[in-house]
Amino acid sequence: MGKLKDMMATRCEHCPLCIHAREHPATWFGRLMEWHGTWCPFWKAWKESYGKRSDGPSSPA
Repeated sequence: MGKLKDMMATRCEHCPLCIHAREHPATWFGRLMEWHGTWCPFWKAWKESYGKRSDGPSSPA
């Protein structure tokens, strides 16, 4: 993964809105943010970087 994508994933990791959405995926806001992730390059970078790894930050199951 490139440096730019790492920086984008880190930005998403520390975004208060994204944090809340990942902690509460079943809420309307969590679902809205998941939808927004279909076009948000930061959310996509986070998913690629942390979303599939078991040793990364906690991601909702």
